[in-house]
Amino acid sequence: MKDRLLIALFLLLPALQIQADKIDQPTEVLVLGTIHSSHAKNPNYSYENVIHILDAYQPEAVCVEIRPRDFRKNPSLREMELASIYGLANNIPVYPIDWWRGNARHERREYVKTDEYLQKKAQAEQLRKESRIIQHFEQANGSWHHFRYKKGYRWWNGKEYNDYHTQGYRISMEVYGDHCMNLYYRTRNDSMMALIDEAIASHRGERIVVVTGAEHKHYFDRALDERDHIETVNLNSLTIEEKPVQKEAIKKYLAGRDPSIYLLDATPEKKYRWIRSAGFTPLLHGPDMDFHPYSIPQENIEKASRLLERLEEEYGRLPDFVFEKGWVDFLKGHYDRSIAWMKLVVKDSANVSQEMKYFLIPSAIRTQAYCHDLKGNRRKALELYNQAKTTALRYGDLPEWKRNVLYDRWMEKPYTHEKE
Repeated sequence: MKDRLLIALFLLLPALQIQADKIDQPTEVLVLGTIHSSHAKNPNYSYENVIHILDAYQPEAVCVEIRPRDFRKNPSLREMELASIYGLANNIPVYPIDWWRGNARHERREYVKTDEYLQKKAQAEQLRKESRIIQHFEQANGSWHHFRYKKGYRWWNGKEYNDYHTQGYRISMEVYGDHCMNLYYRTRNDSMMALIDEAIASHRGERIVVVTGAEHKHYFDRALDERDHIETVNLNSLTIEEKPVQKEAIKKYLAGRDPSIYLLDATPEKKYRWIRSAGFTPLLHGPDMDFHPYSIPQENIEKASRLLERLEEEYGRLPDFVFEKGWVDFLKGHYDRSIAWMKLVVKDSANVSQEMKYFLIPSAIRTQAYCHDLKGNRRKALELYNQAKTTALRYGDLPEWKRNVLYDRWMEKPYTHEKE
């Protein structure tokens, strides 16, 4: 027995020595600033680039801007889900580090209606005009709308962008304090740093990446620089190769936001909900698209058709998926086929999730009405518009403007699928 213990101890010594050596080394932390939904349209900082950076850094722990309560349970920012999947696929620990205070955005919407806000806004704008850093940045780069889809990942993680936000938040704190107007800047960032510190404590002497919105980077870099035994890593020190993704789970996620490895309970319904929000929703149900179907670009319809084909085998029987098939057929002018799909959705309403029922069932009925109008069957169309409106009212509140846009105006005149 004693000999076995000695042998086990002898075998453990190298691993213990490696661990001891790590603890004596500084912990390296790369704060990777991301651009949230802008990754989707920025060829110089795409979702794939996030993976290229992680591959170059080879982290031993990954922190992501997701609240602990939502982690692996609810949809989050896409690049945060992607970074989590990177960690899970490579057996690297992943730590959720986001924190919110109540509903700060709702508070902000109410606050901007006040006279106090107008006074403070004028004060903040004057201070921004007096800031050489802010004025130089905006003269060189334009507004956020000018550079959001153009700048590369080194720029978003560089000194110029960091200094710009450092100055902007300094002014915001001076004018408003720790307030809903800056989403409780100090409280939120300090709360996130506390969670980052917990991850660091578990990985002393190792390489950690903190994947977070670029507006947080200046705060975290400064806080980490003040800590002992922490070495912040500059993105410019990494050699980043833009090579094909190898891990199957990451490839599937990039292709269609497949969350299989990320979700703790990856039922087909849950998986499809995530895929729908990333795929079909922006293509076919973006701003005003459900109110004005004729506004949907042909390019979007073709992309959605290809996505339907790819997902048919796995999700073809789900009512949500059947609805998208009917919606695409309607947009393509296949009215009889669209009617048939939408009838199946209504018939299978018991299997539609409660959170989707208020949208899916009235929309399926209304789409049939559109099709009958376009086929010249006005009487049937009117019957279905009435049925759709009654169903929508049964499932929840229906504001007057929405009732008019979705139903009443088409009861006054036939739907033509042409811009009004």
